[in-house]
Amino acid sequence: MKSVIAFLSLFGFLSHAEKKPPDFRECHAGISAEKEEVFLAKSPHHVFRITDTLHLPLANKREATFRNNPEDGKQFRNHRFCGFIGKLSSYLVRNSYFASWGFSLVSRRAGSRLRIVGVPAVSPTASYFAASNLDLGPALTPNIIQIGTRDGNRNRIVLEYAVPVKSSKTMWGPELVEWIDEFSIRIPRVALVDGVKKSLRPWIFRNQKGKWKAFEELRVDDKVTLVPISVGFQNY
Repeated sequence: MKSVIAFLSLFGFLSHAEKKPPDFRECHAGISAEKEEVFLAKSPHHVFRITDTLHLPLANKREATFRNNPEDGKQFRNHRFCGFIGKLSSYLVRNSYFASWGFSLVSRRAGSRLRIVGVPAVSPTASYFAASNLDLGPALTPNIIQIGTRDGNRNRIVLEYAVPVKSSKTMWGPELVEWIDEFSIRIPRVALVDGVKKSLRPWIFRNQKGKWKAFEELRVDDKVTLVPISVGFQNY
């Protein structure tokens, strides 16, 4: 029986549901050269690196390139390949600079590059994607929540919210966002209180009639209530 299962697995006759979808979250903390080699080998397209340059094949026999600069100081840059997000038809590249980092979402069809703050979580039907960054320490990158969408063959941001620093009594940041449904995301929030992480009430961003609105999630005796809040984000 085991030999039959092995045979079926080898030739792809088992259900695709048994295969785990790629998990890009491990890219958030950083990627070693060895780990990038694994991601390159798993790419469905012929992505490759030659010394300091990363090559991403695009439609119509074009390519996008990212070149590393190992020099110390403000000119430093390091780009690592994370993988291909099929639902967005885009490559994900992690970018490290002298005093910041982030990601590039590169459309395979258009070749356009969109800078985002974190690994994108794609909505159930891939109409939207969301990204967030949590930095309660050195604050090299701001605490930001982004929501984007596909616009033809390109990706674009439709909403961005940066957590206030000076005007906020409690410094907090968003953990990895979660899609509730096609038009709602849940944002777990944590704060640094006396050097210890403390969970805050989650936020919900919901698209209502084409506009994104914010709510705070209240739980009392297992009953969930969404309270409208004003957070000052911009709908693009």
